[in-house]
Amino acid sequence: GELLPRGVSNIIAAIGSIAHNDVFLDVGAGVGNIVCQFALETNASRCIGIEIQQQLVETSTVLVNTAACRSRSLRKVELVCGDFRHTDFQRPTILYSCNMVFTTECKDSLVKTICSLPTLHTVALGVHPCPRHSRRCWSDFCVIWTLHKEVIVNVSWTGNPQSVYVFKRNSS
Repeated sequence: GELLPRGVSNIIAAIGSIAHNDVFLDVGAGVGNIVCQFALETNASRCIGIEIQQQLVETSTVLVNTAACRSRSLRKVELVCGDFRHTDFQRPTILYSCNMVFTTECKDSLVKTICSLPTLHTVALGVHPCPRHSRRCWSDFCVIWTLHKEVIVNVSWTGNPQSVYVFKRNSS
């Protein structure tokens, strides 16, 4: 299933100002629609999608490269086949993941990865990384990140709106 375009636009709006030096990373990029829309609608210098399914990456790469001939913004899109747990990220500043279908192990690894990337200033996730969160929570994630907005989005896999949680890094 896919996040519908209006939902992606709403997430971009919730993130706020996106500068030319920002690098967007979509973990579990699927067909790359979010990476492409992010490239088209924002000033980010690079938009990277990582996806474990090689066939999706190959097909999406052909489509993006074809469309990039008509849209310069799509030239900043890069789709990578791989497992995010074994990938050297190139200094992303904004990370998105529709991590709903991830295994518990993958969700935990994603949270550890997010906490270990010092360049990140904004994270948007389909599943709240701290389901029992409270104001006094001391999980590694909650010490570093604060919920900025909960965005309600429409998706292709159900008629029910879904939440995407946008977090901002706490000031040091």
